[in-house]
Amino acid sequence: MPKTQAGPGDFPGLILKSLTGLTSILSVYMFDITYICNINYEAASRGNIGAKVAELLGDAKEDYWDYYDNQIRKKKTAQEAILDKMHDKQVNETGRQRAASGLYSNSCEACHSYRVKGINDKY
Repeated sequence: MPKTQAGPGDFPGLILKSLTGLTSILSVYMFDITYICNINYEAASRGNIGAKVAELLGDAKEDYWDYYDNQIRKKKTAQEAILDKMHDKQVNETGRQRAASGLYSNSCEACHSYRVKGINDKY
């Protein structure tokens, strides 16, 4: 499947998809990991601009929202929050790298290593 360069009109949909999906699944950690790998793969598969936007948005989400959410709402220690942030950033990067590699036909295949039993097959 040929990769297409993303246009500016594509990103609001990706952002909305990401925010909607993450909001509905925050309580299921491993599904969140599968999802962020998938969303980074999808964005990066659209070209360099998509990969850069995914990196910037993913880093901002992990650095600000998730780091403080882990400490305040989830009552994790600062060290646990940092470790979670580092892990999530690595998963983000993995999704983007697997898209760039061209070895996978879709995000489900590329992010299968993060998949857990019991989630819908479309993920």
